[in-house]
Amino acid sequence: MLGCFNNSGFYNVKDQNKSIVFLPIDSLHKGINQMIIKAHWKKPKFEEPNIEDNEDLTQVALDLLAMPNVQNYNWIFERYDHEVRDGSLVKPITGRGRGKNEAIADHPVLGEKEVSVETWGSNPWQGDIDPYHMGRNNVVDAIGRVISIGGNLERITFNGNTTCPPPESDPLDAAKVERMIKGSKDAESVFYSPTISGKDSTSMKRSYVSTVTGKDVTVKAKPELLKSALAILPDDSTLITSDFKLPGDSIFIVGETKDELGASEYYKYHGAIGNRVPKSDLQTIKQRYENLVSSNNERLLHSSQYLSRLGLFYGLSNSALGGDLGIDVDISRLGEFRANAILFSESTGRFIVSVHPSKVNQFKEVMLGTYIEEIGTVREDKKFLIRYKGKTTIDTNVDSLREKIQGEIRF
Repeated sequence: MLGCFNNSGFYNVKDQNKSIVFLPIDSLHKGINQMIIKAHWKKPKFEEPNIEDNEDLTQVALDLLAMPNVQNYNWIFERYDHEVRDGSLVKPITGRGRGKNEAIADHPVLGEKEVSVETWGSNPWQGDIDPYHMGRNNVVDAIGRVISIGGNLERITFNGNTTCPPPESDPLDAAKVERMIKGSKDAESVFYSPTISGKDSTSMKRSYVSTVTGKDVTVKAKPELLKSALAILPDDSTLITSDFKLPGDSIFIVGETKDELGASEYYKYHGAIGNRVPKSDLQTIKQRYENLVSSNNERLLHSSQYLSRLGLFYGLSNSALGGDLGIDVDISRLGEFRANAILFSESTGRFIVSVHPSKVNQFKEVMLGTYIEEIGTVREDKKFLIRYKGKTTIDTNVDSLREKIQGEIRF
């Protein structure tokens, strides 16, 4: 006999005659009392860095490609089998130059037409400035990556993974969690893309004694809401990859670039965080996504790359790497601010796309009402040139990009 029923009103489990569980029966039916956590948010103010805008940004740009959050991790992709059951359609690595796709697609059920697309949105450093906008931007970025691979807005759902230190221990951490969830919820409501599952790790705080100094050290994770997106497409007819395909193709940026370097990779490179966190105009971005879906459905795009970390420069670099083709680009019309902000701003909801010259006018028609700017062409050789106000601001080549983007974390 393991036990017996009684009228004590308690659930009592013993081990060697010692109670190891002793709970009121009511708690099993009604749950434990709701925890009350104090939360207090005060917007931080960081020093805005004063970074000299050098005329030649080539070396800075190359160094940025090697940063841990930007560098190439193809060696990880190559160590697991993404060809399980041969259902893979768009893989993590793309093009003859082996660039990166930030979304993947496959047939979840072999023999059926439906396609699943998986991708993500994550900007933990933005939460240092304002977790509300971090939550919004994570949703916008994830959906943008779905669109960039040839998806649409019709069937997208999210898995939300929350990580944070114990929110009950710090009102500021609790407020950050509350704000990032509110930001995510507001964006999901606009795009009709709900979170249907998730996992919360709310005890990401550890203390230890340093073996170097002998002193107590406490480490806390940044409050973060990682959004993993799953989209379902009716078939594979609209799928597209990020690599440039043909020399002579016109290169367009879709979406306005703003001076939003707060929490960017560029600022981290300079040891700063700033204050101008990207702020997503949800309705404008939604319309932009819909128009880009229409362009792709009419077979007007040769390549599509979503812009997030490291902004325009990374997008151009990755598409050039994938295609093993150079570019000739002029960014002078993209803003009345400095070249470094135009190149490295992480404004949300933007894309780099390539279009065959014969389809440029049709592309402009379909995108009417959406901000687009033709900024250059795909070259036949590997020269990578970016100009600003009549001067060359980045002068390198695809092979140099490929070497730098390997980064320092290699296997």
